[in-house]
Amino acid sequence: MALHIWRNLRTDLPEDWELLQFSRSSDEGRCAFADRYDFRFELSWREVPGPPDFDRMMSDYESKLKEQGVPNTKHVSIGEWQGLETRNNGSSSSRYGRYFPEESCLVEGVFPWPHGRRDRKLARRVLESINVEPSGVGDMRRWRVFGMDFLVSNGLALEECSFLPGKAEMSFSDPKGRSIERFTRLGMVDDWLRGTVVDWLKAQFDERDEVTRRETTRVNGHAIEQVHVTHTRKGANKVHIRRRKSRAAAWICPSSGRLYCVKIQGAWKKGQEGPAAVDRMACCPAKELG
Repeated sequence: MALHIWRNLRTDLPEDWELLQFSRSSDEGRCAFADRYDFRFELSWREVPGPPDFDRMMSDYESKLKEQGVPNTKHVSIGEWQGLETRNNGSSSSRYGRYFPEESCLVEGVFPWPHGRRDRKLARRVLESINVEPSGVGDMRRWRVFGMDFLVSNGLALEECSFLPGKAEMSFSDPKGRSIERFTRLGMVDDWLRGTVVDWLKAQFDERDEVTRRETTRVNGHAIEQVHVTHTRKGANKVHIRRRKSRAAAWICPSSGRLYCVKIQGAWKKGQEGPAAVDRMACCPAKELG
């Protein structure tokens, strides 16, 4: 089983189930996982003001299914999860719901069983693993997806998410775009990297940006390049000066051969920077968070 963490919700899923569909919104959304043959699991969430009436929810859902011509339904439960199993024309599914007061969130897990073959033991293992991920260092929130394991500052929202062959990248920001945090994993490094990792890292910034500090640290065989950068821009009146600072770290994991990068941009004051960029992301057991 492999751990996945999305929107502060964690779950253990079989190693060959991959995330193919996802929502950025933290208020309401879903993530859908599939193996090489079929969709296998859907995790959805919706923020609600209080605990829902599950009996009424299940009854309404059952009535809707019968109107759609699905005659065979069965009420089931696994621990605190309330569910409904359906069977129709050789296909079957299991839908479970649970309320998490810590997040004021209604969470649903749906198993569309391929060829109608239910696996209740697997459903129990998955549902029992779903929980709220505890806050990390400095009230940060942990994400673990697309081969990345990283910490995001509390209050930032997921803005962009890209998952392509050889590249995974997620960006988070505050409503005004003053704080931006980007986490990247790149594969096939030998095919595209020209020069050193620090050269590549510096090239991720604008030519007008000033590198004020650079250092190399080693963590259990990982040579990690770190830079501190100051962004200075003139305002529309060419008098007002806007300054932003960035901290970034990049390294090639000797275990996987992939390049990992963390970029943190903000207008923080001295002593309020939070954890260093190098501590925000893990790539293997030898390079953990923190």
